Amino acid sequence: MKTGAMGLLDILAAKNGCMYLSNLAGTGSNMFLFHHLYEISAQDFSLREWEDAVSYLTGQNRTFADPEQAKQYLFGCTLNQRAENHEKR
Repeated sequence: MKTGAMGLLDILAAKNGCMYLSNLAGTGSNMFLFHHLYEISAQDFSLREWEDAVSYLTGQNRTFADPEQAKQYLFGCTLNQRAENHEKR
């Protein structure tokens, strides 16, 4: 488990070039968010942090069995959002 000061959402915001955490919510369809989720190990963050990230980025309050399940759900949501945005073009 991660021991540093930055949480999962803070790291995703920083990797996506968001000056403020609040800017991250608008990047749900961003291909960089998709890529950065892929790079992060689910076990580096607590289940609570993953559930908070799902809630913050998708607006859905969900519970998961473990961090990997939460990561895969968020990864899937991001992938689906990318596909929907591609279809709108």
